[in-house]
Parts: sequence; structure tokens; C-alpha cells
Amino acid sequence: MSIVEPEKCPKCGAMMIIKEFDEVNDNDVTEGVLAEYLAGTIGTMICLECGYSEEFEI
Repeated sequence: MSIVEPEKCPKCGAMMIIKEFDEVNDNDVTEGVLAEYLAGTIGTMICLECGYSEEFEI
């Protein structure tokens, strides 16, 4: 469960979702980065309407 609240896309105004980590090659990811992702402190938000994405870190 993520502690990041849904955001609206700055380009089109649609709701953005958190991109799943398994869409990335996890062989290239350190254990620390994976742990932060699983804790919900870092990740990538993506808009399903227009494809805009941005990384977040809390």
C-alpha cells in the first residue's frame, strides 16, 4: 500500500497511477532502491490518458 496520494496529470488533468516496479528490469536495481519502492517512498507516476510520467520521492 502506497502512502502517496493520487495526483492529477499536469498535462491533461486525468488521474495518475503508480507504475508497477516489475515493468522495469529489476536485475539493474539495487536492494536499497527496491526496498524504498516497496515502502512507497520512491517510484514513478504515470498518466494512462496521455502517457505523461514523473518520478516521485518522499
